[in-house]
Amino acid sequence: MYTTSAASFSFFFSGDCMDKQQLRQDMRRLRRGLSLSMDDRERLIAHFFEALPLKSTDLIAGYWPAAGECDVRVILGEALRRGYRCALPVVERGSRLLSFAPYGNDSAMRVGSFGIKEPADAARLVPDVVIVPLLAFDAHGARLGQGGGYYDVTLAHLRAQKPICAVGLAYAQQECKDTPLLTEAHDQALDWIVTPQEVKSF
Repeated sequence: MYTTSAASFSFFFSGDCMDKQQLRQDMRRLRRGLSLSMDDRERLIAHFFEALPLKSTDLIAGYWPAAGECDVRVILGEALRRGYRCALPVVERGSRLLSFAPYGNDSAMRVGSFGIKEPADAARLVPDVVIVPLLAFDAHGARLGQGGGYYDVTLAHLRAQKPICAVGLAYAQQECKDTPLLTEAHDQALDWIVTPQEVKSF
């Protein structure tokens, strides 16, 4: 299995970035071959907490990793250790607007929509920082997701209420390096990208 350590391959998509459906297929296949080494985990933690302008009162929302997504539990575990409040998304029936339930080391979990784990807690919170899964990203903060629009709808809703910091957590190999991603009016841009190799602010 490939990792994102220094010994791993460097592979970036270019012209094909304009074809979203083909890119999704390509990136799903690529992402399944990636994983985090111990050094990668340490670098992700360092990049996230040293670069981002976090406040001690911030509520950090992550996601439960699935289908090869970069494992955000590395960040959430460290955030809990540092005293931050954390949350995970909950897919509400009949809506593309995600809710966020409290998450901690001892949280009871259940299997929600799409077979993804979510907190069983009925409480709902409004995050300040949303860590977003992705299939690909570009140098301008554009993100390619799974195509369901859940995070675009949710970020638009949250940003209408207050400033929200949207952070894409990814492997460096997921960057669409030479050709910008094709975006639409409803697409929500990221504020930051964090990979084991670097941090990008937009």
